[in-house]
Amino acid sequence: MLPYPPQLKHKAHKETVADQRPIPTPDNAESELLTELRVRGTARSMAIRLAVREATWAMVQLDTLLLTSEATNDTNPGILVIRQLEHIMARLMCRLMEIRRERDRDQASERDLWREVTG
Repeated sequence: MLPYPPQLKHKAHKETVADQRPIPTPDNAESELLTELRVRGTARSMAIRLAVREATWAMVQLDTLLLTSEATNDTNPGILVIRQLEHIMARLMCRLMEIRRERDRDQASERDLWREVTG
């Protein structure tokens, strides 16, 4: 009968590996920066959703304004609505461009950090 668990014999090779080099790893400060960049990336996703939600809400309010204008027989509510819509979309685009610039800066920082770590 075989013993349970089976006894394994370990035969280690005593050869050394040529050209041993340390594996480059970030230090504590660099790890903190990587964590901060990751957290900011997550926050950017939420900021995009919030910006779109705010623009959507503003368009709902604009639709209400248009309905109110039509009910009161305003002479030309369309011009006002188009101008307001243009402002809403311009604000949204500016916010999204700002978020994109932040993302690009963070990606550049991360590339620079890894370039420094790996030499």
